[in-house]
Amino acid sequence: MEFSDKNIDLLITRFLSGNLNPVEKQKLENWISENRDNYSHFQKMKNLWEVTHPSFELRSASTAKALDRVKQKLGLREKPIIRIYRSWSKIAAVLLLPVLFGLIYMIADKLSLQDYSKISYQQVTAPYGTRIQMNLPDGSIVWLNSGGELKYPTEFKPGERSVYLNGEAFFEVCSDKKNPFIVHTEDMEVKATGTAFNVEGYSNDTINAVTMVNGIVEVALDRRKEKLNLKPGQRINYNTKRQHYLVEEVDTYKWCAWKDGKLIFRDEPLADVFRKIGQVYNADIVVMDKELAKHMYRATFQGETLDEILRLIKLTVPMKYIEKTTEDIMPNGVYSKRYIEVVRL
Repeated sequence: MEFSDKNIDLLITRFLSGNLNPVEKQKLENWISENRDNYSHFQKMKNLWEVTHPSFELRSASTAKALDRVKQKLGLREKPIIRIYRSWSKIAAVLLLPVLFGLIYMIADKLSLQDYSKISYQQVTAPYGTRIQMNLPDGSIVWLNSGGELKYPTEFKPGERSVYLNGEAFFEVCSDKKNPFIVHTEDMEVKATGTAFNVEGYSNDTINAVTMVNGIVEVALDRRKEKLNLKPGQRINYNTKRQHYLVEEVDTYKWCAWKDGKLIFRDEPLADVFRKIGQVYNADIVVMDKELAKHMYRATFQGETLDEILRLIKLTVPMKYIEKTTEDIMPNGVYSKRYIEVVRL
């Protein structure tokens, strides 16, 4: 099904604003389901809509025209929107939109009535196999990793700057001691005033972690009601199922390199390696042999697809992998999760 970039962007915008008729909606759903690039383009436009819409809540405003004006100011009017590609080898096309965010917040600042009880929230999602960089209202910078979701207000109220994370993100927080910056995950709260740190908080994972790069943060473990201060070079690894944590000195770049498109493993159990890879590529990779799961592994990946990574690991590890379910497009256009079993040779 062929659509021009202009026509498909118009359909997506009308869909997000609730103005599509049933026939047009079916055409859009069919287009999204055709391939991963179409789905990723839709997700990117959805993220753009989530960011811009609260700044244009006037009922008389045309959503299509509003979106077109933003695109025109950014020089995107007659060009395709930046695509999010499937593999890490195409990460150059990742959503790097700080200019867009800056424009949006300048507009929002002019329209704001400073009524903090009516603050709108944005939710940005990074499709699997991608990462997103964004600017928050206070100027802080966030990198959101594959499969992650970040919810944040269009304007921070006085006294705190709270964001809500399901996934992994790297934060460079603007210094403001009077207004602490707080990252909420399902099992942790990370409080900072001005620093750089990485947070891992996928709701479907039993491991939550914080890695400190600069400054100091306070980490509150919800279930234990315990608070700890982390210093540069430290990492807390919290097993939410066992309610056990470990603080250790680490090479911080190893845990933050994903924002540069790298996966770095240094003498880590194979089970942990596959857990991390699965988070990035939307796959459950299960090591069936307990001894094999403990096998220590070292490698750096950059630009490989999941299948390429599995083949490379197989070259140096006595294992083979069996794909139990393949990646399929579901009726809603979302790709299903792959399930792969790893067994000893």
